[in-house]
Amino acid sequence: MLSIDHQTVPLSETLYIAFRLAFLETLERIALADQIGVGDRSFGYLTQVPFLRNTRPAVQLDELLVTWSRYQTCEVHEATLVDQSILYAACETAVQVVRTDPISARRILSSGPTPCRVEVNGALADRLQQAHLSCTQKGDFLLLSQFQDIPPAEAATLKQEYGIDDETTECMFELLSRYRVSPLMAERARGLLTPNEIRQVFGTLRLAAAAT
Repeated sequence: MLSIDHQTVPLSETLYIAFRLAFLETLERIALADQIGVGDRSFGYLTQVPFLRNTRPAVQLDELLVTWSRYQTCEVHEATLVDQSILYAACETAVQVVRTDPISARRILSSGPTPCRVEVNGALADRLQQAHLSCTQKGDFLLLSQFQDIPPAEAATLKQEYGIDDETTECMFELLSRYRVSPLMAERARGLLTPNEIRQVFGTLRLAAAAT
């Protein structure tokens, strides 16, 4: 499981919904981008975090599954800034899907590995938003893009004030530089995706890679 500032992130249906909607909504966008030839554009759930908006969509999926598997395990993992970014971005993306495309949200939730008969409505959107607010109150990951727009000395002072050091932010830079996905994606997707969906993921990513 994940821990943020020594507070455990509880397992919940709401976060399962957030992870699932964010993952499959991004996967559908990858497939669509491949069809219309705009795979080089920035899209995916991590565009909710300005600093990570240029993360490659396939890598976004891979990293979501890393965070999902860390969230699911019995072992306690201190959440990195990437983990916190993913929790926030998954919830915010799920809120958008629920509010703007409830039909797709119902389809995605009704076909998952875990029975989910929740009402897809404004109350669910509010719960999703509250879920990330209760987990990622500090939101340091949202400040990083702002530091890039100010003089280095001033940025260093602000980072020190907020307790953000280079070691803490290194994982964010590493994510932006990644090109490849892990061969462990299928294993990490357990509990979030069905076997058929996992096969669909690899098929979609192969087609997208061939088109680039």
